[in-house]
Amino acid sequence: PEAQYTRAELLAAFPSLADALAAAAAERERQQQEAAERRAEADRLRAELSSSAAGTKAEVQRKYGEVTLLNVCADVLGTGEGGRNNALNWAAFRAGQMVGGGFLEEGRARAELAAVGQRVGLEGHEIERTISNGMEAGKADPVDPSKVAQFVGMKKPGGNLQQAAARLGQAPDD
Repeated sequence: PEAQYTRAELLAAFPSLADALAAAAAERERQQQEAAERRAEADRLRAELSSSAAGTKAEVQRKYGEVTLLNVCADVLGTGEGGRNNALNWAAFRAGQMVGGGFLEEGRARAELAAVGQRVGLEGHEIERTISNGMEAGKADPVDPSKVAQFVGMKKPGGNLQQAAARLGQAPDD
């Protein structure tokens, strides 16, 4: 017959396993907290976009790009093992769409995505390849400025959100 052990018995027999599991759980908690902080910052920027009557086209574009980057990085941080590379690829694709549409600076997006990829435990060569593939595909399918409010999760029709999106086409460049 096969021997079966309880978790408690295994942890008692292998103290280093208990330490490793505790460290992994603590790291996962830190990643979840960082994801929540990024989402909160994205929400703050969304509120600025929906309530602000002023802002140049460049400022509005930058904020939309930043909201997207914050959210996609939070998505990667919130993804568990087994889905992190796919999440990074999707994040790079979405960021690439914003880069292609002129809403986000490519170097900044690549640096943030690489840092997040490393933070979730992906390998350097895997991170670079994944970001490049996703970014290039996204740039080939740039975000449509007329649909940017929906793109960044601001789906409420009418009011200040439409006004903010309209500023992208009407606001002076600087």
